Amino acid sequence: MKKILLIACVLCTVVFFSCEDYVSNIDPLYDRTKDTDLNQQKYVDGFIGGLHNQVAYSLDDLTLNAGGLSDELLWDMRNSQATFSSFNNTDMGTPMDNEEAAGMFSNAHELRRQADTLVYRIKNLITFTDSAIYRRGLYNGYLYSGLGSFHIGVYFGKDQTTGGSPINLGRFVPTSQLLQDAIAKWMLAMTYTTASYDKKLANSLIARAYLFLGDYTNAATYVQLGLVKGDNPFTAKYNATNDNTWRGSAGEVRTQFSVDPRFNTYVKNDPTEAARVIITQRTGTGGFLFYRQLKYIMQPDKVTVTPIEIIDWQENNLMKAELVVRGAMTGDARALINEVRASRIDATTKLPVSALASTVTVTLNDPVTATSYSIYVERDKELMLRGNRLIDQRRFGRMHITGMWQYFPISSAEKARNPLWNQ
Repeated sequence: MKKILLIACVLCTVVFFSCEDYVSNIDPLYDRTKDTDLNQQKYVDGFIGGLHNQVAYSLDDLTLNAGGLSDELLWDMRNSQATFSSFNNTDMGTPMDNEEAAGMFSNAHELRRQADTLVYRIKNLITFTDSAIYRRGLYNGYLYSGLGSFHIGVYFGKDQTTGGSPINLGRFVPTSQLLQDAIAKWMLAMTYTTASYDKKLANSLIARAYLFLGDYTNAATYVQLGLVKGDNPFTAKYNATNDNTWRGSAGEVRTQFSVDPRFNTYVKNDPTEAARVIITQRTGTGGFLFYRQLKYIMQPDKVTVTPIEIIDWQENNLMKAELVVRGAMTGDARALINEVRASRIDATTKLPVSALASTVTVTLNDPVTATSYSIYVERDKELMLRGNRLIDQRRFGRMHITGMWQYFPISSAEKARNPLWNQ
């Protein structure tokens, strides 16, 4: 027995030293990178690409669910594809404190965190020999950090009517401060670019934040420096492997949420509206008719999915038109709206959305008549399914359910781990 134990001990010793010798002589891992190894200027464009991906990853969930919380989307069990009770709660104005809401919250904060981390790396950890990379990195870092603060501010809140969020497990920050923070970051972004488009994009984002804050004087200043006809839209991009949530939850893959029937009425009253109100009629249980959005689809190449417009010159025009009507700037609100309408061409008829007649007066929020047309309705059509409707309902005083949540709740998990939540 002792001989057997001795042999076993020797074998274990041999195996141990053999394994140690083997492990110590393998090549270094080639599929792992230390964080400190990334502090080189050659990786900055890769970090920027990560920000592009993160904004897409967070924005589709935010805009979809914001559409459900607003009067833009409906959840109805007579549509057999509508089965998720959480969507029903959102539609009823009582969004659940669940994993889905927590995921939206985390993804919005992750965009801000990634952008802030990039700015920190550039300013403190990376040595640059190429000033163009340095400026490009800081422009995008501040641009996307501002966008993260903006999304957190307009979509989340501590109760039904109080928007805002804690940052980095800190005290609660109200929406007004988060939008001011976003503005400050976008102003910083402009100091790191000389590109005309980059500056116009930042100015449009600043104008929108001021508009949502109700600061019409500042909004008027920056909107006139924003995007103009011919400028490319700023978008979140998707593809077959990084799909748009709209397709899977309110579109051609599955229709949990359908669009409000008023969008069909828009097209029925003016068929040219089909150029931008892109829907199709479906039949549910008992002949129930509902409408599926076809704005966000898989393109014929079977690879590209329709992007979400974060902001474009058409929205900038509508901001100008609103500010004209509010008396914050001079201009022709009807002409600004008609320029937008002329840019939306129907894929089948090749015709644009019909122009407002010269006899029509543009108002903020009045009922539409033969001689009166409102900014509120035009924004509903032009900015359909971009996440703006919930914000517009709040600022125009048009919430459709009394006592409803006007923001998404901050998750209980976030509150529980934040020692400053109740301070």
